[in-house]
Amino acid sequence: MNKARFTAPTCIILGDPDIGEGTWLGHYSILDGANAKLTIGKNCSIASGVHIYTHSTHEYTTSNFQQPKKIGRVKIGDNVAIGANSVILYDVEIGDNVCVPALTVIKPHTKLQKTGLTVKERQQLRREERNER
Repeated sequence: MNKARFTAPTCIILGDPDIGEGTWLGHYSILDGANAKLTIGKNCSIASGVHIYTHSTHEYTTSNFQQPKKIGRVKIGDNVAIGANSVILYDVEIGDNVCVPALTVIKPHTKLQKTGLTVKERQQLRREERNER
C-alpha cells in the first residue's frame, strides 16, 4: 500500500509495495515490487531517478533462458535517504536512518545499517559542544 506523502507523476510502481507514511518518491524513480516483497519505511526520501529492483534477469537472458531469474526482497527502514540515480538491486536490507549517496549501486545480498550520526544527532552534538565552551 502506498502511503507516501508525495509520489511524482513520473514514478513507476510495479506490484504492490508497502510504502510508509511521509515518504517522498521522486521523478523517474522505479519501484519494482512485482517479483518479491518491497517495503519502504516511514519518512524516507527516494530521490529522482532511483531504481529499486526485486529481480534480475541478466543470467536468465544470457543463458538462453536456462538459468532462473534471481529474485529477492528489498526492505528499506524508516528515515532513509536514497540519493539521485542510485540503484538498489534484489535481496537488500537497509536499516533505519541510513543515507545512501547519489549514484550508488547497492549489490544483491547486502545489509546496510546506520554508520554515523543522523543530521538531528549532529545538530544536537554541536549545540552541546557550544554550551560547553
